[in-house]
Parts: sequence; structure tokens; C-alpha cells
Amino acid sequence: MIYHYSCVVCEKEFDEFRTVEKRHDVFHCGVRANKHITTDVQVPDDLMYQFTKTFNGKEIRITSKQHYNRVLKENGLVSVTVPEVKSIKKNHFKAEQNTKKMEERIRSTVAKEGLTKHLDGAIGKCLK
Repeated sequence: MIYHYSCVVCEKEFDEFRTVEKRHDVFHCGVRANKHITTDVQVPDDLMYQFTKTFNGKEIRITSKQHYNRVLKENGLVSVTVPEVKSIKKNHFKAEQNTKKMEERIRSTVAKEGLTKHLDGAIGKCLK
């Protein structure tokens, strides 16, 4: 079957032919790609919010979008759209990269100049 995927790092969308068994084993930019569920059928809003969900160990029957949003709010949760999730993941990935770069700069500086030089300067400033 042909499945539709998107990369969580670069956000590229692409299609790949996969067997059912290997449909989740797709990687892009070194990270597992998101598999999108596609359908030609439009689900009416009134049916989309007819399900049972467990919140804090308690099963709750959701009957409408308003009911779903109310239950989310009561449980300290929010509904997030796919673009918002992509944005959060992208920003988290960038922050993680920046932290790694900072760690590398600190290690490099310490390796070249030694830690005592920097500590002596900091201690001297604190004693003034």
C-alpha cells in the first residue's frame, strides 16, 4: 500500500509504498516519520465526537465537541492542532540542538584554556 508520511524535523511530506507490517518503519532526517491517516470519507462533526476516553483513570463518554473541550479543561488539558504539534516539536528540536552546541563550546573552551582560569575570574568578581 502507499502511505503518506511527514518528517518531524524538516516537515517534508512524502508518500511511500510499504507492506502493512512495515508501514511504521519509515525514517527521514534520522527520525521516525509520522504516518498520516488518509480517507476519502468525510466524517460529520456530530459523529466525530462520539467516543469513550479515559481521563485520570475514569472512562468518560464524549458526546459533542463542546463536551470534549469541557472535559479537557476540567482535567487541565488542551486540544492541539497538527500544525501546533509540529511547531512545538520543531522548537523543541531547535532548543535541544542549541543546548548541545552550548555544551560543545563550553567543553572546547575548558579543554583549550582550562577550567581554573574561568573559575578564578568568577570567584574574583564575587569577592569584590
